[in-house]
Amino acid sequence: MSDHLEPTKPRRVRFAPAAIAAGAVGALLLTVSLSGTLSGFTAGINNTNDTASSGVLTMSETTTGTTPVTCTSTDSQTVSATTAAQCTTINKYGAATLLVPGATGPTTSVVIKNTGTVTANTFTMVPAACTYAAVATPSGNATDICSQLTIVVTSGTGATPTAVFSGTLAQFAGASSGTTPKLTMPVSTLAAGASVQFNFTVSLSSAATNADQNLQASQPIQFNFAS
Repeated sequence: MSDHLEPTKPRRVRFAPAAIAAGAVGALLLTVSLSGTLSGFTAGINNTNDTASSGVLTMSETTTGTTPVTCTSTDSQTVSATTAAQCTTINKYGAATLLVPGATGPTTSVVIKNTGTVTANTFTMVPAACTYAAVATPSGNATDICSQLTIVVTSGTGATPTAVFSGTLAQFAGASSGTTPKLTMPVSTLAAGASVQFNFTVSLSSAATNADQNLQASQPIQFNFAS
């Protein structure tokens, strides 16, 4: 009896669908890597001029007359400052000297202008407390010179300016807070480029006595804008 070896039949290799799909994806990626990109239509817009900016709020104060003097809110500081600029070259009380009882000093006018690019939605004038000191020796010993000096403030030009305040310097110090007599601003807002004129006239009361001689009153006045 002879042994017969039966030929071995080759096995049939089956390819799973997942393997076929993976191969196809690999081929596609290889094609993309060689060609650089997938083909197709595209469109786009890149805006390079998208900007926004803030405005600026600044103020100037200028005396009237043939030799005007100007102070600005940026004198000795930048717009980044949060405090008011100091102005020592304008005396709104006219440097009234040698006043006698019942006398009136010169009228000093200043123009407040919005030199910025935005509207001042709030416009105020705030007088500080009135202080006094002797001008020289001899001088009187009165302590009420701020109550003996009166101030009349108007706004505008012409024969009939708008009344802003009339009272003593002592009363003027609290006028902006609504006390009597009251300080009434001619406008409460000021547009960019607009301006308002204020006129200041100081008088010495006819009731002043020898004790009020050679005394000087001082009172800072601050103008404010807010947007």
